[in-house]
Amino acid sequence: MTFGLIAERTGRRAVKRRDTVEIRPVPEDVAQHLEVEVGTDSLVVINNYWDQHGEPTEFAIDYHGRERGLSIERDFPES
Repeated sequence: MTFGLIAERTGRRAVKRRDTVEIRPVPEDVAQHLEVEVGTDSLVVINNYWDQHGEPTEFAIDYHGRERGLSIERDFPES
């Protein structure tokens, strides 16, 4: 579900996000989808989002397969 749809249907807006990046072994239920052996190291991104009341709105764990990069872009505030 997109953030806009969540806000539209529930009135809850995502206002805070935390991304954690780790290297983890691929579990059995994920390995076949990534076409790797169980236990192969994988880049893992864990996403947490909270609404304007501090309540969680979304949690996800994404295992990244080979040849999939991670790009982060941010604007720096003007001083």
